[in-house]
Amino acid sequence: MKSQPSTFSLYSFLVTIVSLLVACGITSRYRLDLFVASEDARKKVDVEQTEFVRDAALGDPFGDYKYLEGDASVAVITVTTRWDRLETERFRLLGFDEYWRCRLFLELPQPLQEGQIVLEGSSFLQLMGRYDVEAGDKIFLPVEGSCAIDSVTSKNVFFSIEGKYANRKEEPLEFSGQFKVKNAE
Repeated sequence: MKSQPSTFSLYSFLVTIVSLLVACGITSRYRLDLFVASEDARKKVDVEQTEFVRDAALGDPFGDYKYLEGDASVAVITVTTRWDRLETERFRLLGFDEYWRCRLFLELPQPLQEGQIVLEGSSFLQLMGRYDVEAGDKIFLPVEGSCAIDSVTSKNVFFSIEGKYANRKEEPLEFSGQFKVKNAE
């Protein structure tokens, strides 16, 4: 006589499957993936550090002080990744087998609220390290794109970005994806 699966074990199996599907759906909804690209190389970056500075405005990107006292807010996002030799043969600012760091400076309006921000005039990138590259070549100004404040909570500000940047030698860097910054309140 064959043993038939019990209703309880079938029910447990279905509950487990549904729970896994729901858990996967929830985690992917809140995953914030941010990417950097240059020419044909694209890489996911990790947000290493964020800083939210109230009553500040962007300063001269080529100067010593990247932000100054002002009537806006500035978000500073430091991102990192590791580049492989095969991914970076054409672009001199991405060395092979290198721990790569970059800071994104973004000026935000006050009061902080959901909406679009045009990157030109309110953002720039600074490549960190790379002492073999002149300081002026490590500053990337926006060419096109925007950043959206998706939501503002008491603890975090959530952003989406699609932007193209270039340095004075017209070497490109693109940022795309989502990230969050701790709210300064």
